[in-house]
Amino acid sequence: MNKKYSISSKSISDVKVDHTYLQKDANLPIVINNTKDYFAFDLHTETINITDPSSGKTFKKSMFYFYPWNLPENYGKFMTKEAKEKIKSSQKEANNPINYPVGAHCYENFFTNEEMNGFEKDINDTEELCKDDVFLPNTA
Repeated sequence: MNKKYSISSKSISDVKVDHTYLQKDANLPIVINNTKDYFAFDLHTETINITDPSSGKTFKKSMFYFYPWNLPENYGKFMTKEAKEKIKSSQKEANNPINYPVGAHCYENFFTNEEMNGFEKDINDTEELCKDDVFLPNTA
């Protein structure tokens, strides 16, 4: 299944990134983790392909959901009122993993190698500045 979005240009640091077509229907990564078995729960996964219509570049977005029969003990504390009402509306909704999002996404081929090298350079530059006490404590 391909979803297509309109494109505009945006800058992340000094690297030009043309991924603003994600603003409406995709969450940008906040934490990037390449560790296997990061979660303690078996998760339901749904993957979509997203295509940049101007370049034809395609990347994958994987979304993760808890199974309703295997939720963390405190999951209910984090559900919205609307989500709770939806799963109470029918047994079908209560059994649908899509109604129990983990809140984590995985993107494959989202950034180019050049963009990743730029991020790595920015991180290395920040680390060097930290060594020189350029930042206030716990702010870098």
